[in-house]
Amino acid sequence: MLAHSLSPIKMGVKMQEKNYINGITLKEVVFDDGGSLINAGIKVSEFMEQLKEIENQNGWANIVIAKNKEKTDKGMTHHVYQSTFKPKKDDFF
Repeated sequence: MLAHSLSPIKMGVKMQEKNYINGITLKEVVFDDGGSLINAGIKVSEFMEQLKEIENQNGWANIVIAKNKEKTDKGMTHHVYQSTFKPKKDDFF
């Protein structure tokens, strides 16, 4: 079995609980020609409040936009959560 097809649980990696970001809706539209776009609706006060909560010492709020396995009942195709990725110093140019 290929390593990339194993779930983190099967590989013995503990998944970190996700800090989902509210105040944003994301709906992908796919066109007949294969192109696509994502429509975003943002409730500014709620979204900005959550970004401020996760802002780092350099003023950045790192987030992940991920595709849902299935569309929600309201047609949402993607979700947003806080990125917990921490680069090593050697990863910078």
